[in-house]
Amino acid sequence: MLLLGIDLLGLAGLCRKLKK
Repeated sequence: MLLLGIDLLGLAGLCRKLKK
C-alpha cells in the first residue's frame, strides 16, 4: 500500500513537471 502511494505521488509529480 505504501509503495502504491509513493508510485502515485511520483506519477503526479512527473505529470506536474511536464505540464509546467
